[in-house]
Amino acid sequence: MFCGIFGHKPTPNWISIEGHKPSANDKDWSTFFSIGSMVRYATDLPLLLTVISQSDEARITFNKKVNLSDMKYFYMDNCGPIPDSITTDVQNAIYKLMRHLEVISGVRVEKVNFEDMERSFEISSIILLSIKDIYSIFNRWDNPKKSKSLFMEILRYISFMSSHTFPAIFFGLLKNIVENFPVSIYNEMIELRTRLRKQFEVECLQWVIKLLEPLA
Repeated sequence: MFCGIFGHKPTPNWISIEGHKPSANDKDWSTFFSIGSMVRYATDLPLLLTVISQSDEARITFNKKVNLSDMKYFYMDNCGPIPDSITTDVQNAIYKLMRHLEVISGVRVEKVNFEDMERSFEISSIILLSIKDIYSIFNRWDNPKKSKSLFMEILRYISFMSSHTFPAIFFGLLKNIVENFPVSIYNEMIELRTRLRKQFEVECLQWVIKLLEPLA
């Protein structure tokens, strides 16, 4: 939105994820993972999403007219210690968009502070890393004998002998750590997520800053 590219991540199961790699055998995988789209012009989003959607409900919703004045708008400029604070340039872009909406639709954009959002990074990380049976270099379904040992691959990496990238290895390390957490921690994250969802049940649009710095 702030760099001339428009994107949209649709509701899970509206667009098929069949054949995407990586994948997982977890029964809830499709509710966590969804394929989005990026376009140069916002008007192209409904067309693209309609073409690749897999249900009539999705096609109808993608082409549904939305009255901006019927929605409520909220924004947050701080979600806690992680991630870092956003830059002034990004803040100014948000404020410019707020003023634009207020002028063209007469809506009021409210600043909010959901305390549970301060733990959003923790919630998403632990829940996502708890997904079972994700395909990776450490979990090769196609050929289990080719699955790597996490310990040995870390040794190879620090010795500059690994053929795999740092993110792939780091993912394996983090997943191994999270899988050894007590169940009570996972249940706490689920409870926090449920509480946040209830706060967002109203039809609204909220800006949570993902881009901390302007693109170069």
